[in-house]
Amino acid sequence: MDESYINVNHSIEKTWYFTDDGPWVNKPSGKGPRLIIVNAATKDGWDPNAKRVFQAKQSTGDYHGQMDYGNFSSLIKKQLLPNIPSPSLIFMDNAKYHNLYVEDAFPTVKTLKVELQEWLKAKHPSEYDDNMLKPELYKRCRVIMSKTKI
Repeated sequence: MDESYINVNHSIEKTWYFTDDGPWVNKPSGKGPRLIIVNAATKDGWDPNAKRVFQAKQSTGDYHGQMDYGNFSSLIKKQLLPNIPSPSLIFMDNAKYHNLYVEDAFPTVKTLKVELQEWLKAKHPSEYDDNMLKPELYKRCRVIMSKTKI
């Protein structure tokens, strides 16, 4: 799953052309409306139900600023998930709108030791020991994650 954009006046700097095609046409300015394109592919090709194309609110700057969590989560919930088999694995890059902070999220390798301790004490007190080092705490969290159905 990924997104990209196209400008109405996209064109390449140089190209080959045949004289039979007529005279050389001046390259467009590159200005104009910008469309954001989102789609997902499966082992069978593009998923026609996951496609979304919409006009960006601005045609300047990075298009990632135009795509936001609202657009992205709507696409996932309404178009992608209802149309893929369960279970499925979704690959995507780490764009900021692909991530959402969740209060009860599992700890990560970047989680501070004190946060790992707090998480284990609060969620799984029987798995916690005051003498555990950070790698041990994280390993315990990973074991719990592997047993948890999402």
